Amino acid sequence: GKCSAFIAEEMARQLQAIGPEVRQAGVDVGKATGPLTNAFVNVHEALKKETKIDSLMSGSTAITVLIVEEGPERRLLVANAGDCRVILGSDGWGGKSLCSQLTVDQTPDRPDEQQRIEKLGGVIGMVDFTLDDPKVVSISKAATNKEDLGPPRVFFLDDTWDPPYDSCFPGLAMSRSIGDSILDELGVVPTPEVYARTLKAKDKFMVVASDGVWQVLSNEEVGACVTESKGDPAAACAQIYDIASERWAGKEDAPYRDDITSIVLFFK
Repeated sequence: GKCSAFIAEEMARQLQAIGPEVRQAGVDVGKATGPLTNAFVNVHEALKKETKIDSLMSGSTAITVLIVEEGPERRLLVANAGDCRVILGSDGWGGKSLCSQLTVDQTPDRPDEQQRIEKLGGVIGMVDFTLDDPKVVSISKAATNKEDLGPPRVFFLDDTWDPPYDSCFPGLAMSRSIGDSILDELGVVPTPEVYARTLKAKDKFMVVASDGVWQVLSNEEVGACVTESKGDPAAACAQIYDIASERWAGKEDAPYRDDITSIVLFFK
């Protein structure tokens, strides 16, 4: 969409501008967090000011991976706002392939994220569409009733379902976002979490994928797709896409398919 295209283009400019600071940071997350946070916030603010795009109730998750080379050493710096994910595939004992998750999903039901949003007046829950008048159901009630109502979402309080808030229904399924500025006041922020990793000889590949992939495939299943591709990133992405598509099609409770974009990178 227009929002994601704008974010991708503006993020590239912002990251290029902070290149020197990122290189100096090395694997020091504390030093890297400042410039990377500024880049994400600057993109968010630029999007809000863009008169040709309505980002009040439209936005995007955002994840960036920078590979910083210094002599023979290579480092990964990952910044994430939303529910995309990065995994790293490495050689383990006995020739086994191991997958490690480098990011933590930022979802409304993650305890620290939920606390921030609820403190600012937000409501976390799911929508029960089986009712004649769909209602927001709390996470605990859905669990007690053993109901699968989809992912937890962020809502305004019930007594604020007046325009333009009524258009937010059924809420946002992530706790951080670039855009979706109507939810700024509820703590849905563009601030990324930053992670650093020094690449080692045993590290063989990296996968960056959107939440639609991780909702239906485990880290290990995605890693297996990459391993079976034998070094062909296009084949790995195609297999991830095919399996994710098939599983989404088989979900009776989800008459849609979430975004299943993936990027595979092999390290040499």
